[in-house]
Amino acid sequence: MPTKPIRDDATVELAPGTDLTGLELSQREGFLLSRVVGRKQTVGDLLKVAGMLADDARTILARLALRGVVTVKAPGGGPIAEDDEFDGMVFSPADLGAPADLTIEQKKRILYVEANLSRWNHYGLLGLKRTADAREIKKGYFRASKEFHPDAFFRKELGPYKARVDRIFRAMKAAYDVLNDEKRRQEYDDTVEVGLTPAEERELRELAQKAEEKKEQAQKDERLQARLKDRRLKRNPMFDRIHKARAFITQAETALRGQKQAAQAARLARLAKDYAPQDGGIKARADVVIAQANLERARALAGRAEAIIATYENDRILEFVDEMEQLAPRDPAVLLKAAKMANSAKNPQRALKLATTAASLDQASQKAREMVYLLAAGVGSWHTALKAAEWLRDKDPKSGEFKNMVKEAKRNL
Repeated sequence: MPTKPIRDDATVELAPGTDLTGLELSQREGFLLSRVVGRKQTVGDLLKVAGMLADDARTILARLALRGVVTVKAPGGGPIAEDDEFDGMVFSPADLGAPADLTIEQKKRILYVEANLSRWNHYGLLGLKRTADAREIKKGYFRASKEFHPDAFFRKELGPYKARVDRIFRAMKAAYDVLNDEKRRQEYDDTVEVGLTPAEERELRELAQKAEEKKEQAQKDERLQARLKDRRLKRNPMFDRIHKARAFITQAETALRGQKQAAQAARLARLAKDYAPQDGGIKARADVVIAQANLERARALAGRAEAIIATYENDRILEFVDEMEQLAPRDPAVLLKAAKMANSAKNPQRALKLATTAASLDQASQKAREMVYLLAAGVGSWHTALKAAEWLRDKDPKSGEFKNMVKEAKRNL
């Protein structure tokens, strides 16, 4: 979702305690993060060395900040404010200017909820935690109905917003019907990947805010320790090895930007870690390079998917699938190729899991939903098949094929 621009005079640095080895990053996220690690600089200075369009770099930086990977602070040390109500969503002037008997805030609320219908699960749509009991579920539905029931807009001209409100209310009613039925709720929980709901995300943000003072103290302690460490290193015979390690990691980062040099970049990054195993800054930068090299390897295997299927036996194909998932567990394009390979190797359940993960990572992917439907139908997982078919139908309501897919899934439930 689009975020608000970050000012050039804001400062950016790696968040204290960040474990770079456990991060799942895109190639562009990893490269931008490599220019942040070990430095404290302004956003403007970062944009000068980012090697990408400024708007793209700001979007990636905002995404890393929201994930808690980096810390971005306004001049004077205060945190950058964010629009909690709409998650920084940028609204189209044409949509906000459409004629309707609604306030601007009501229009934004409707547009925001509609934009998240395909992303939020039933719990998120009704503002519930996954542990909600029957009373809380009913309360959540009544609260949602009060805001989006068509009667709430009685005698109002809604213009293009009428269809949006109807779509939102139907989705909320469908969510309530499932969660209010114990058996259907259990089936839903068993077949749908349920992530954090907005209510749970708000709770986490509140906990993070309460820990801000402790985090700031940790930053001060870290800077003090870094200064003390630098003094020790300058008096230490190991300083020469650290100097070489820094040279290796700089070469590795340069190689990572070159075409078909991912393997060389990873080799140099490992050398840097070997030369200075105790240097956290070098280790962090090296881990970023190695993670991106892994992603390049996974994408190379994905590009050879057809050849692998045609050349190898099923067991070997599944070994390639394992490697691809391990190297790029958050790349939807790689996971879709891996799903295709797993299915060709007579393992449709594995293929369905991979395709479902890819669809959850790329919410706008029609290709991923089509594969989920075909694989789910093939193994008789009709609840999963129905969800995919309904998404496809809603995406293209005129498609007879998608309508038939919905009918087939419902027939088999």
